[in-house]
Amino acid sequence: MAEVKSLPRENNQFLGWIIRLLKGILVGIGFITPGLSGGVLAVVFGLYEPLMRFLGNLRNKFLQNLRFFLPVGIGLAIGVLFFSAVVD
Repeated sequence: MAEVKSLPRENNQFLGWIIRLLKGILVGIGFITPGLSGGVLAVVFGLYEPLMRFLGNLRNKFLQNLRFFLPVGIGLAIGVLFFSAVVD
């Protein structure tokens, strides 16, 4: 059997940040594209339920949740801004 080596923690965190950023970009594109729903994309990417829990109880683990959703929010802004220029 082949050995599976785990990435160092810093690489895992960076990779997770990049993945959440890309998910945010795709959801932002979904907000702009006619016939495509950003909310549905958030559900598909597994962002909707954690986002609703975070918004429903802002004081519970606020900084941890903020760090999780910061790349998603940045990605949303990037997706909306850049793709709106393409659609225009």
